[in-house]
Amino acid sequence: MSEAEERLLAALARMASQYLETPDGSLDHLAMSAGEAAVDRLVEYGLIEPDGRGGTWTPAGRVFLASH
Repeated sequence: MSEAEERLLAALARMASQYLETPDGSLDHLAMSAGEAAVDRLVEYGLIEPDGRGGTWTPAGRVFLASH
């Protein structure tokens, strides 16, 4: 992944964490198309394990968030 892609992915992951994360730590996009697209991209990169209307952070996703 290029440096530019990594910066964009980091911004997307932080936004998903801020706006889609539920109190139990899972992610719920609430059927919003932008949230759905964000979850799809994060799943593509192995940062989220899909589940229901969102998913949960993978171990790699938690490391990525912590490091960016």
